[in-house]
Amino acid sequence: MKIDGYDNTLVCENEDLQTVLSYFKEYRKIPECLELALLKIVSEQIALGHIDYKTIDEYLMALPNNFINKTIKDINAMFSSFSKVTYRVFQSSL
Repeated sequence: MKIDGYDNTLVCENEDLQTVLSYFKEYRKIPECLELALLKIVSEQIALGHIDYKTIDEYLMALPNNFINKTIKDINAMFSSFSKVTYRVFQSSL
């Protein structure tokens, strides 16, 4: 699996798609390679620049506190039982 540099999409190679889907089915856990790819995209989107860390912890430690706090607030708002979900509100969190 790799990230297409043109539009930041994940490109599956060989049996990648089947492998990733089997992780979700069997363990309900996101594979580490997918987490790393997503964190790399998030880091670039929030203007941390092109960072090529090797571990999830390194990426997480580099995220600014205000981004983490806003993300937690947005996720909590999305799953609140007291409000109607409007996805347009959450389109440009990055």
